[in-house]
Amino acid sequence: MDVDLTPFLAEALATNKRVRKEIDALYQQDRLRYFELAKNSPWYTHVIVTSASLTTEMYARRALGLLAGMDAPQLTALFRKGWPRVAKAVFRAPVVSATIVSDAIPAAERELLNDDEFNGCAVVVLALGQLLGKPMATDSITSGLIQILHGRLKHAAGERRFDYGQLSGKERQAAKRVAKDVRRKAGISPRLGARILYEMDDRLAVTWRDAFEFLFDGEGVAEAILDDALLDEDGLDEIAAIYNMCFTADSLGLAASGENARLVEFTVAAIYIKRLVMAYKQVKQTFWANTAEVLYPELNSLTQDVSMLREEHARLVQENVALREQNVHLQKLAYSEYDRARAESRDAIYQLGAEMGQLKAQVEADRREMAALRELFFDLSTETNVVAMSPETDPAPYLAKLRGVRGLIAGGHERWQQRIKTLLPHFTFIHTDVLNFDPQLFAGADVVFVHSGYVSHGFYYKVMSALRSFPDVALHYLHGTNSLRTLKEMSAAVGELP
Repeated sequence: MDVDLTPFLAEALATNKRVRKEIDALYQQDRLRYFELAKNSPWYTHVIVTSASLTTEMYARRALGLLAGMDAPQLTALFRKGWPRVAKAVFRAPVVSATIVSDAIPAAERELLNDDEFNGCAVVVLALGQLLGKPMATDSITSGLIQILHGRLKHAAGERRFDYGQLSGKERQAAKRVAKDVRRKAGISPRLGARILYEMDDRLAVTWRDAFEFLFDGEGVAEAILDDALLDEDGLDEIAAIYNMCFTADSLGLAASGENARLVEFTVAAIYIKRLVMAYKQVKQTFWANTAEVLYPELNSLTQDVSMLREEHARLVQENVALREQNVHLQKLAYSEYDRARAESRDAIYQLGAEMGQLKAQVEADRREMAALRELFFDLSTETNVVAMSPETDPAPYLAKLRGVRGLIAGGHERWQQRIKTLLPHFTFIHTDVLNFDPQLFAGADVVFVHSGYVSHGFYYKVMSALRSFPDVALHYLHGTNSLRTLKEMSAAVGELP
């Protein structure tokens, strides 16, 4: 039975914390290529990868890129770092067998391994055997391991232990009756949305709700983190179906007198747990939609833009040199033909001088923009995947430094602008949707800050066009959304003003 080991190897690498630093280092060497390889992998959105924690899913997806992009010696070296004793045993063994795990790891240590760690050892044994070209044993243990892996793939493809959509009509009707009964007894109403448990009049249900609220309080978070994870009647029916399957009086051998209390307790607890799972899935979706992992192509495009700007700058320098040489030639020509074309030569020289002034201003504006873009790109390329909050919390030193500065902020989300405006009321703000702003707004500014994280192309080019008329105004880019960090970046930029 042939089984693709790729998803299981990605899982093994992601759950082995000893090898995560090595995964990060390898991934950063060619992150755009590895990201594209992972994104194009059929396993990128597979449940084996996505059903884990957020951190584990991130490393599993990176591992997919490495598995697809590295050669056999590189992968062998990676497995040897993560599983040194298992790898050593595979190198020595003439035939690859699942029993190598037992030979390499003492029984006392195996008992301490969780399922992910033990499965990771077994999968690495099979993978190293393939990389080293060693034959695979046909014993029952090895065959059983392959069947288990095949079963996991089959299970992940849709054969779940519980699927409300696969229940029979009779089972669904029974669940609906139980759900209706518990809603009537406890006063639970799906029409309340986020406050689904807040019109209950059953004393036991209210007690359980209060108990769960204390759990939220103990962690310092509000129950509002569940506001986007709403349950409808189908969700309550699904909870009732699970109750019927696991907690009926007949199946437990309990007296029916305790059925009502047990049903209310389970329903309240299940509502919280199901909404927490739904909220966590939403968090993961939001993370993957906004994480730096998916911004790698955009960063690569920005790098190419900077390279094009450098080439354009070099071209303008050469053009300026050529114009100077042309000017010298025209001057000599004017002097040699002074008597014949004195007036004509004077006009030509004046026109060329004006063009040179415009070109110098253009070159200076391009240089200023390119320097700011280079600084922005350097800041972005040196950031970690998740930006840590600065331990500093007092904005006063930065506000003091910015107090006498005439600043203008262009771009940035409206809510972010509102937060900064409350801290810097003397600054001028232009929203990215305002394309018909007056260019004279820049006339009284010492410095202009452009927020690169939330700005349209049209607005950006409008700002750059306006700035070319004010060569003495400094230009800097902002890219964070944390207010304190923004003040710190602006304060550092102000320190560079002449």
